[in-house]
Amino acid sequence: MGHFYMENICTMDEQRKCELKIIAGKIGWILLIAYLGSLILMRIMPIFAENMAFYIFWAGIVWVGMKKWGRLSLLDTCYSKNKYELSVLEKGLLTAFVIFLSHVFCAFFLFLYAKVFQDIVMMNDKSLHSVLDIFTGVILGPLVEEWIFRGILWSKLKSYGEGFAILATTILFAIMHGQGLLLIFLLIGFFSGVLVCLTGNLWYAITFHVIHNLGIFLWENKLFSFSMNMVLTMLLNAGLFLMLLILLLLCSKKNILLHLYYCKKKLLEKIISEKSRLVVFFNTAGIMSFVFYFGVSWLISLVSFGLNL
Repeated sequence: MGHFYMENICTMDEQRKCELKIIAGKIGWILLIAYLGSLILMRIMPIFAENMAFYIFWAGIVWVGMKKWGRLSLLDTCYSKNKYELSVLEKGLLTAFVIFLSHVFCAFFLFLYAKVFQDIVMMNDKSLHSVLDIFTGVILGPLVEEWIFRGILWSKLKSYGEGFAILATTILFAIMHGQGLLLIFLLIGFFSGVLVCLTGNLWYAITFHVIHNLGIFLWENKLFSFSMNMVLTMLLNAGLFLMLLILLLLCSKKNILLHLYYCKKKLLEKIISEKSRLVVFFNTAGIMSFVFYFGVSWLISLVSFGLNL
């Protein structure tokens, strides 16, 4: 009886692995085709609207591809059952803490590599930002990226483990952005995944991503001097810190902070226990093609950056 039970478990485990491989392959091809298709389609738009058009085309193609492949509703991509039962106040505290932590990390990282970062800014020529560019980089970009990675992909992968879903979407998100600031994008992806998982609400992750991008925009925007950008970023961080203190005072009851602590601890245990599923996920033609394309893009960008120094 025991032998039959163990054999049945193994069979079920192998079946889940096969399902995950099929899903991973489809996700990889849809993401890659949608990205390349959007790059082509954006060229038919006026130059001033190319970036905005890319995000709109990309979101549309991914949505059509994912929806055609399997049952998917808009509501499922924005909300999921909040198993951790956090109150609105707890969700706000968690989001504020994540925003503040990400800004502190990025400020430290960009301070360490200030010279390289300034060179990247100069090479990209960010001196003239239109209102459309600001809207795209600070609002539309985060909205679309979070909807795709922590909305659509999350709804497809969470049944294989919430910890695994956080790691998989974080790595895919970082690979697509990479190009010298990989640590920052890993941080954004991970924190966004944690917020979606613990709150069951995509809008908290979108809020985090928007405010994070606003801070980065202040750093790279050459409409101001570099020192003025640092002052504005520090003021933004001070405002976030003040908001965090106010929320901490509102959440002064120990049980609220303990509840948040145990929720994060439980999630961390899931992430550690489910990380092995990444091997199955990334060992598919679709995902490997996605990684290969952006890996080559990184290499070309690094070579180009080196030649321009």
